[in-house]
This record gives sequence, C-alpha cells and structure tokens, in this order.
Amino acid sequence: MPIGPASELPQVSGLDLSRGLRFFAGQAEVYRESLLDFVRFYGPGLASVEACLARPSAEALVLARADVHAMGGAAAALGAEAVERQVRKFEVSLRQAGRGDPVQQLAALQRELALLVEGLRAQLGPAGGA
Repeated sequence: MPIGPASELPQVSGLDLSRGLRFFAGQAEVYRESLLDFVRFYGPGLASVEACLARPSAEALVLARADVHAMGGAAAALGAEAVERQVRKFEVSLRQAGRGDPVQQLAALQRELALLVEGLRAQLGPAGGA
C-alpha cells in the first residue's frame, strides 16, 4: 500500500521518525516496510534471550548478547530510541557485574519493546502482525 509524505508515518512514543527517515534516505515507504518487518520479527518478544538467562552458560550468554545486539541495531536504524537505550543497559548488565541485574534489565527491555510494537501495530494496522 503506497503511502504519502512522512506525516503519514506512525507517531509512536519512543520512535524518532526524523532519525529513522534519515537512515532510510527519506524513503518513507522503505522505512514503513522496515517498521513492519521489525514488528513481525520482534513482536513476539525475546523468549530466546529469556531462555538463555534461565540457563546461563558462556555459550547461552553469547547468544543472548548477539540476539539483543542485533535488535539494538535494528532499533537504532529505525529511530526507536527508547528500545535502543534499554538494549544498551541490558548489554552493560551482561558485560559488567554489578551494573544491573540482567533479568531485570531484560524485563525493562521487554516492556519498552512491547510499547513500541503495540504502538506500531495500532497505527500500521493488520500488516503489523498479530
């Protein structure tokens, strides 16, 4: 479905549209499709990361870091600043003992992610996933 100007993009708390559009060179339709992809991919949450934290091992923590880091990169590109901030806090809690409980930081990240996904779904419609 073609869209018009950037003013027709979703206005969601924690999403900096101008930053996202800059990353996508002002191509509003490509940006919108990337928002939809983010919702489809991360909408279900981070169950794999929860599982890694539930049974921590060196390998599990590497996987958790990689999954969350990838999501942080996607969030940064889209201008999802609130999610990006929580990703950084979670990553710090994994790297540095005493800098936050990873389980609590993941819960905070899940909350921010849920708010973003809900907001995007509400404005992007059914194409934003269920």
